[in-house]
Amino acid sequence: VENIPIRDPDWCQEEAVAYLLERLPDLRFCLDLSWASLYDNLEPLLEYAPRLANVHVQGRLEGTVLRPREGRLDLRAAIQAVRAAGYAGPYTLELNRPPDLAAFGRALAFIRSALGAGAGP
Repeated sequence: VENIPIRDPDWCQEEAVAYLLERLPDLRFCLDLSWASLYDNLEPLLEYAPRLANVHVQGRLEGTVLRPREGRLDLRAAIQAVRAAGYAGPYTLELNRPPDLAAFGRALAFIRSALGAGAGP
C-alpha cells in the first residue's frame, strides 16, 4: 500500500495506512515522499517505518538538488529522517521531466548524499 491521496472526507492518509497496517500484519507499505510533501504528513507516517517496503523519491531536479513535485518538503531532510527512523531498504527514484540521462545520475547522487557517505539507494 502507498500513501496516495484519499478521496473519502472521513479519512486522511495516515489514518488509512494505520487502519490497513493494524489489520493486515504482513502488509508493508511504500512511503511516497511527494505525497507526504503535498499533505505535510511525513512525521506521522514515519511511525510505521518498521513496516516500510520502499521509499518513493519523486521530484524534479533543480541543478543538483531534488525538489518534490508538490509541496515544500526538504527531500534531503526527509530521506535523512526516514533513515533515522530505522529504514535501510530500497529507494525508488521517479524523476519528473528529466532534461537528459545525466539528470538521473545527479538525482541519484543527491539521494546517496542524503543517505550518507558510501550509502546507496
